[in-house]
Amino acid sequence: MDEDWKEDGYTERKIDVFCLPCGTYIREQTDTNTEDKTKRVLLSEEDKQRILKCKGAKKKKQDELLRHFRTLPLEDQLQFYYDRNRAVQTHMLYFCSIADTAIANEWRVSYVVFRKRIKQDEIAKEQHRIQLWLSRQNKDIDLLCFTAITIGMGDRGYVYIYYISTSENELYVGDTATAFYQFMRKKDYYPIECKPFEKDPYSFLRYRYCTCRSLAELLEEDSLTKEAVQVIHSSMLLHKKQKTLKTKGARSNLQRYQKEDNFYDYDIGVTSQSIFDSIRSLKLEDVRTREEDPEPF
Repeated sequence: MDEDWKEDGYTERKIDVFCLPCGTYIREQTDTNTEDKTKRVLLSEEDKQRILKCKGAKKKKQDELLRHFRTLPLEDQLQFYYDRNRAVQTHMLYFCSIADTAIANEWRVSYVVFRKRIKQDEIAKEQHRIQLWLSRQNKDIDLLCFTAITIGMGDRGYVYIYYISTSENELYVGDTATAFYQFMRKKDYYPIECKPFEKDPYSFLRYRYCTCRSLAELLEEDSLTKEAVQVIHSSMLLHKKQKTLKTKGARSNLQRYQKEDNFYDYDIGVTSQSIFDSIRSLKLEDVRTREEDPEPF
């Protein structure tokens, strides 16, 4: 890299790079300085009303976007939104990292998909209930059981819940899966895929989450296609809420696939640059750094 590039100050944009079987993802590092976040700010009544008005306008815009989104053919939905949706990328990061860890270590794994028909306005409450359930697991399970739960929204008011969990401790996998299954059944969710505590689900996991698919490959008939669209739907309904819930163990497991790098070392093109600036996350279809570019004649 030439010195002029460095002198322009571009070396300061640090990113986290996640190298996984489902592809390479980059994410801009978030500000970890919490010094000013603890200070309480007193708002005037005028400011409160302005904030409420902005929230209402944003919700209205999201609802309109979702209505338009659902009128498009499935191929068009993915064609435009798949690369531009941070929620889908987060879902893939956690589900692939957990699946890959289970395969590499030959650990027990539980995988379940639930479905339930609810009103659109109720999806935020469902997210909160599931988040509470996950947060109430004991500390050992939270740290040592790699569990992720993703909320998707399908057609005709159906909510889809995707669950994956693995651990070196087989009992943690079985106990957690059983508890979650009972919890979801009490909430009247119906299991449509259930692979609890299987010894050899690895071929399924490799195909579903550990294959590096381009958008063109994803648009072909594939089990992951509808799943991706459902997560995009839920991202529009759960704005600023977690669509993929995870244990501390799942977070630390993902860090094993992570390295720090410089965004400006990557030659990603104008379109990808625009996507990254918008959602601060990007899947790299063709990984190439500037240092790998051929020398000029």
